[in-house]
Amino acid sequence: MAHVRDMLPDPATETTATATATADQVISRRGLLLAGIALVLTGCTPRSRDPLANVRMRPSDQSDRGPVGRVNTSTNKPNAPIKPPTTVAGNGYTLVKRSAWTSQGVKGNNNPMGTVTRITIHHTGEHGNWADISDTEIVQRIDRYHTNEKKWAAIGYHYLVGKDGRIYEGRPVAYQGAHVSTQNENNLGISVIGDFTDRLPSERQLAALRSFLDDQRRLYGVGKGRVYGHRDLNPSQCPGEALYGWVRRYKTSLS
Repeated sequence: MAHVRDMLPDPATETTATATATADQVISRRGLLLAGIALVLTGCTPRSRDPLANVRMRPSDQSDRGPVGRVNTSTNKPNAPIKPPTTVAGNGYTLVKRSAWTSQGVKGNNNPMGTVTRITIHHTGEHGNWADISDTEIVQRIDRYHTNEKKWAAIGYHYLVGKDGRIYEGRPVAYQGAHVSTQNENNLGISVIGDFTDRLPSERQLAALRSFLDDQRRLYGVGKGRVYGHRDLNPSQCPGEALYGWVRRYKTSLS
């Protein structure tokens, strides 16, 4: 039979256990106190390395942010400038704008055209045989010759009919041309690329010339009787015997 004193806690053990508990409580209180001070000093929230990580965005801002919260500017790229067309489709022909073959403007030694009341047909045969040269290069060569050698304001013709059947814009119609000496006033100058002394232009060239000539006559109200070959206004072999015969037939045709 156990004695009553055996059932009571050992005073020495109890003292040790109490001291241990008291020490643990002191350490726990001290830890809580230090942790509280640390939270106060750090503002209670951890600091991020990304300065925008804790920025609150309005709902409208969300779609403009990338995955790391930075502004996405990919949709703000400027649009490329729209270039004006260098060719214009006509009624049976294609008009090549002046800007397609030169960036040069018209010099100051020019006269205003005024109202177009007549049209004169030429050929470029006087410039030599350029059968193997592109129409663009031919127009540029004639322009250099007229502006650099003759010192004119720009190429003398208002339009040139290419071997490819396209119509090339020369001197702007706002200015008198330099294609019929002393007869340039109110006179629209059209030259067909090639030498047509002994032969006609190709069917493609003639078709483009006829269509363009018809359009210009309607545009300015010029009757067929006011369409001339160069030789009608000045002593010249231009526009060549064969092409001049075509001009005469055009003037007397019913259509």
